[in-house]
Amino acid sequence: MGNILQEKEKMVEHNKELNLEDLINSQLKSENEITLYTYCNKIGSDGSKILAEALMSKNNISTLKLFLMNSNIGNTGLISLAYALVKCTNLSNLTIDISFNSIGILGVSELAQKLPDCQNITTLRINIDGNSIQNEGVLALGQGIVKCKFLSYLALGIRDCLILPSGLINFSIALNNCPKLSQIKILYFSPSQQYFVSFRQKFIKIKRVVECYVN
Repeated sequence: MGNILQEKEKMVEHNKELNLEDLINSQLKSENEITLYTYCNKIGSDGSKILAEALMSKNNISTLKLFLMNSNIGNTGLISLAYALVKCTNLSNLTIDISFNSIGILGVSELAQKLPDCQNITTLRINIDGNSIQNEGVLALGQGIVKCKFLSYLALGIRDCLILPSGLINFSIALNNCPKLSQIKILYFSPSQQYFVSFRQKFIKIKRVVECYVN
């Protein structure tokens, strides 16, 4: 519990240093690392559009961490952010927490389509907990991730997303074709441990490191 509180304190501190208004008003293009935390601030799709416009001018970003949990951005807001990511041509490390934002198949599919355009990504962390992306959404995400040629580390939170165990298996099949992916961490809610064992075994066969957590 202590570590979790420390991480939250760190994120709040970052938000004081670089909140949404600071990011929008900044004209500097030399920043290569940005962390933004808007937990429960309800910036909505309009706030996401403003954030997206600001990010489009930050083409030197190599590390981007967006903690937008419970910010009411919806599909429209995520689509705006997905288009902005394409402009971040130097991005290699992306963390995006969009949990509990009323995002569905449409929003996550658009994000999945844009991820491969970030050609230098090696580390990707996405938390989509609490969004109804369903089997179709997680499969689209897998099909997008597999096109990230240099991706070596993936962490994905997909709890309470209306994803059936069969959807997770199809997701793992898609990831089998990701050439450099060597480390995978998945957080998922499943009524059956059997499906998670099957999922993990698929990656063990090709010597991938997989951490699977079931709540």
